[in-house]
Amino acid sequence: MPETTCGTRDAQPTLRLWFYLHTLDLEIQAELGPSITESTDLSLPEFEILLKLFDAPDNRLRMSALAHSAALSRSRLTHMVNRLEDRGFVTRFTCDSDRRGVHCRLTENGAQVVEEFAPQHQEEVHRQLQKPEIQEQLRQMQKLIGEILS
Repeated sequence: MPETTCGTRDAQPTLRLWFYLHTLDLEIQAELGPSITESTDLSLPEFEILLKLFDAPDNRLRMSALAHSAALSRSRLTHMVNRLEDRGFVTRFTCDSDRRGVHCRLTENGAQVVEEFAPQHQEEVHRQLQKPEIQEQLRQMQKLIGEILS
């Protein structure tokens, strides 16, 4: 990764870390996006929505929780879910306990897409990060990021 200044030459370590993580995420997405789109005709964020629903209890999440976990605005998530719903991959329904809330549920068709293409996606992610010389650093990063997020 090229050395950069994050906007200032004396950037704080936390800002520099954020910048590097963000840059790494963008680079990985640029590599993964085309293969997912070619395989599934879904954008990477759309496929990630299906993955999140696949892993959720009863394959469903409240829309607000899904937006939060996917780091998307509610309006962007709504737009994506509209497209996924039009294709038969998800359905929406009103929350029984709170009529203001809306849940999104993965359909059987959506689950089939995940089951078919998640292994390929996982392999592609692994390929991106499999350099033997950085495995220990990746384990350390995973632990550190897990601690930051908890």
